[in-house]
Amino acid sequence: FDPVSGELRRSTLYGWQPFEKVGERRYRVAKPENYRFNAARDREEIGDILVTNNAYTPEGKRTHAVYSSDCVNLVLEDIWLFASNCFGFLETGCENTIYLRCRIDRRPLELDYPERGYKRMRSLNADAFHSKHAVKGPQIINCTAKFQGDDCVNICGDYHMSLGVDGPVMRVVAKRKMNIEAGDPVEFLPYTGPRPPDAAVLKIEPCAGVTPEERDFIKKQRMNDRIQAHLLSGKASVYNITLDRSVDLPMGSLICSGNRTGNGFLVKNCDFGFNRSRGILIKASRGGVIGNRITRSWMMAILVSPEFWWCESAASSDLEIHDNLIEGCRDIPISIQARGGDGKSLPAGAHRNISICGNRVINSVLPNLHVTSTDSLVLRDNQWMVVPAGEKQPVVRMENCTNVQ
Repeated sequence: FDPVSGELRRSTLYGWQPFEKVGERRYRVAKPENYRFNAARDREEIGDILVTNNAYTPEGKRTHAVYSSDCVNLVLEDIWLFASNCFGFLETGCENTIYLRCRIDRRPLELDYPERGYKRMRSLNADAFHSKHAVKGPQIINCTAKFQGDDCVNICGDYHMSLGVDGPVMRVVAKRKMNIEAGDPVEFLPYTGPRPPDAAVLKIEPCAGVTPEERDFIKKQRMNDRIQAHLLSGKASVYNITLDRSVDLPMGSLICSGNRTGNGFLVKNCDFGFNRSRGILIKASRGGVIGNRITRSWMMAILVSPEFWWCESAASSDLEIHDNLIEGCRDIPISIQARGGDGKSLPAGAHRNISICGNRVINSVLPNLHVTSTDSLVLRDNQWMVVPAGEKQPVVRMENCTNVQ
C-alpha cells in the first residue's frame, strides 16, 4: 500500500513464493520463478506498507464474518464490519436476503482495539457480499464496501461439467455437491458454439465414476486447481441427467440449475471501491445494478460473466445496468462477457436482453464498455469519457452481439 494515499500500489500478482523469516522484522519473499520485471506493474517502493492475509483462525478453520444458509426473507440491517478472515457476508441457498445500510471498511486508528503503529490498510481478506445458490438473489441496498481483498459483490450459482450427451441424457460430473434436482429448469454454457435453449430435468440418477478418457480431458482444462483436483480425485459424483428434450453440446460444456443462481437480485445505491478486484460481479438474471457508485476498483467496476475457471453460473438475461457512476476504474469499467471452455467469446445469445442506460464513467481506462456474446442489447443515455486525440482504443467495443439498439 502507498503510505501517503492509503491505496494499493500495484495490480494483482498471483504465485508469490512462501514467506521466509530471515531476522527480526525481516523477511524474504519472491515472485514466481518465471516472472519478469514489468515497470508498469512492479511499482513497489521502499517505505510502502506491506499487508499479508491470515486466512485461518487459531483453531485452523477458515471463517467468514457473517454466514447465512437456507434463510428466507432474512434482513441484515446497519451492520458494520471491519475485518474477516475471508468473506464479509456469505450466504448459501438463501431466498431474498435484504442487506440494508451494511458497511464494510477499514477501522479508523482512533477506534481500533489494539494499539497500532499504522491504521488498518485493508478491511476484509476476500469478498464483501458473496451469494451462492440463492433461490431469489439478495437485495443489497445503500451498502458500503471498500478496501477489501476481493470483489465487493459476487452473485452466482454452481456449474457442473458435461462429460457427454446422448440425445436427452447428459452425463455430468458434479463440481462438489450436486444441486440440480428433478423438475428444475437448467441452463447451459457451451464449451464452444451457441448456447442452446434451456431445458427441464425429468430425472437424475447416479452412475459410474469418471473414466480414464474423461480424466485425460479434465486434466487439460483451464480451471481452478482445487476444483480440478476434486474432479480427478475419484471422489467426484457422476450422474445421468435426463432432460425433456435432446441437446447438442460438446464435451466439457457446463450445466446449472436455473433455480439456484441468484436470479431476481438487486444491487442499488451502494458505495463501493478501492478494492483489489471487481466492484460488482453478476452471474444471475432478472436483476438490476442501479444507482451505485464504484470508485478506483483495480479490476472491472461492473462485470457480468459466467466463469469456466471457477465453474460459477450463470449467463445473464433480462438485466438492467442503469444510472451507475464509475470513477477511476483501472480496468474496463463495464464488461459483459461470456467465454467458452476454449477461452474464446461465445456467439450472440449466451447473454440475452441486457439494458445499459444512464451510466457515467470518469477517468477510467478504455474501452469504457466491452460487450460480447449478447442478443438484444440496449445502450442509451450513457456518458463515456472523452477520448484524447490519437488514442487507438475505442470507447465502446462489441463482439458477437446482435439486435443492438
